[in-house]
Amino acid sequence: MTPDSEEFNKWKNLNGVLALMSNEGLVAGTYLALTCLTLGLEQENVVTSKTKKGVKTQLEIHLPIAALWVATSASYLYKLSVTEACLDEAGRESTTWKGAKGYSLERWAFWKERFAALKSHQFIMLEGKTSAEIAISQMNSQAI
Repeated sequence: MTPDSEEFNKWKNLNGVLALMSNEGLVAGTYLALTCLTLGLEQENVVTSKTKKGVKTQLEIHLPIAALWVATSASYLYKLSVTEACLDEAGRESTTWKGAKGYSLERWAFWKERFAALKSHQFIMLEGKTSAEIAISQMNSQAI
């Protein structure tokens, strides 16, 4: 999948719709959002990989989807963090987050730090940088 592929556009659109539906309580996007945030923000290869392809996949595919969830559903995700939802779920493995599984205010703060760090990555494209900035802005609008 590449950022300009039809497959990516479908994946991005699906996540956007599910984020909006989650806001309205029509679906529970709890686990998908957590997976997308983990893939976009919690993989060590983002900042240490010497393989440009792996870094580009992270920054061009996973980071924008994570940012889309936050930009669209910051309030929903923040409430999950306050209530520490999904703590009993295994979820996708993280290589950088060492805290409890699921949502928490500590993880929320960690995600915000990761967006800030990744928006300045040497391989990030304008769309990734912009989406990370929007996500940070939405995160800052939530009470901590």
